[in-house]
Amino acid sequence: MRTRLLLRSYKDRTALNKGPRTPYSRSTPHKTPRGTRISSRPTDSPPPWPPRTPPRPEFLPPTLISRRLNFSTESSIIDPEGRFVIITLSMKNVKFCIANVYGPNVDDPAFFHSLFSSLDDHSGHTLIIGGDFNMVSDPQLDRLSTTGSQRLWQSSETVKRYMKDFGICDAWRSHHPTAREYTFFSSVHHSYSRLDYFLTSSTLMNDISEIKIHPIVISDHAPVSFTLRNKKNKPPTRNWRFNTSLLKDPEFISYLTREWSIYLENNDLPDTSGRVLWEAGKAVMRGKIISFSSHKKKKEASRTLELELRIKSLEEAYHVPPQENILKDIRKVKLELNEILDKKTQFLIQRLRLENFESQNNQQSPIQENRKDNPSHNTS
Repeated sequence: MRTRLLLRSYKDRTALNKGPRTPYSRSTPHKTPRGTRISSRPTDSPPPWPPRTPPRPEFLPPTLISRRLNFSTESSIIDPEGRFVIITLSMKNVKFCIANVYGPNVDDPAFFHSLFSSLDDHSGHTLIIGGDFNMVSDPQLDRLSTTGSQRLWQSSETVKRYMKDFGICDAWRSHHPTAREYTFFSSVHHSYSRLDYFLTSSTLMNDISEIKIHPIVISDHAPVSFTLRNKKNKPPTRNWRFNTSLLKDPEFISYLTREWSIYLENNDLPDTSGRVLWEAGKAVMRGKIISFSSHKKKKEASRTLELELRIKSLEEAYHVPPQENILKDIRKVKLELNEILDKKTQFLIQRLRLENFESQNNQQSPIQENRKDNPSHNTS
């Protein structure tokens, strides 16, 4: 299953994804964590927690950064056991350290000791740690279960100590001190928990304009996102491109046919040349297409928001007390929302394929480059 955490700065995004994850082999070059000890415990004494859980080095949680984001990477650290990736980068004269985490699903304080030890060298950077920690910070606020244990894991206490040492905070909880929202639903126990976090430097809190937990839709985890204020950021300009998926929409075909007939009826005059009629017609139809696409996009966005709010409302109703009929309603609404999201995904895949195709066509072959550099090889 997949959970997604998004760091959003206007249109620029960094996504921290957990599963399905990227294959990783031991032969992949990486920087080994230094394992700097932060606690005052003597180095020759045994750790006060059990050993690490069995490693899974063949997988890594991917970190996706938008190509529109202007940044430069300084260094990266990959956990040999494949449970976290740490990237340091510079963006608009600000140094960030971004960690993508997938914590063990057992109480494992040693894992978090290793994570924060690897972050020790970057404590001077603005820290953003996100991912599925697989632990509950506050059993009273972050868990809803009629049968589950309210025991606080030792991992949670370990994370809290490091948060204090590093000067970082739970970004969502800081904005919602008493709220009860959850990021994980267990279909086995019919329980909710908040397992996915953004831990950020306290100095970054004033720059966070919004942080929210989205509805649990695609998987058993909910996306978590936050937006950074960035007044100097300007949205990128793009050339208009026709969305070919509209050709499969009967409503669009009917609309465009009708508008083209109206255009010809009003403009196909005896003294109008065919070339002028065609060129002007393309400009008019482009405006009609943009208008139709904009209306359709707003309509789908409105319906998506409506369904997300419906899911949110049903989840809150399910919380007090849990009812099986509400759970059925949640599944029904999720199914409709998934259909809308699937259409968007197919469109994005199609657009990506087109961009890759055009990129390959624009690349010159070695023979073409040689002829360009050596005019004497050209034949007339």
